[in-house]
Amino acid sequence: MQAAQGPRARPHYDSEPDRAPAYARAITSGALPAGWAVDDGAAALFVDGRLQDAVARTPGAAIWRVERRGGTAVRTAASMRLIG
Repeated sequence: MQAAQGPRARPHYDSEPDRAPAYARAITSGALPAGWAVDDGAAALFVDGRLQDAVARTPGAAIWRVERRGGTAVRTAASMRLIG
């Protein structure tokens, strides 16, 4: 079976202390392409490879676009919608 192509997302971004720094190092080094990091309590809906909706059930939970710029990993928060 071939893996689905599309956005790359890393779950549990905020719940494991080493996950965010390791992901940033992998993007900075080029070992991984740019992608999305999803905190616990957050969810993303992608349509045709594009982020269409970002929701959180936990205040402060976020979805981050993480990309390499100028030799370093830069993360940008998606606009979140808090749900019940």
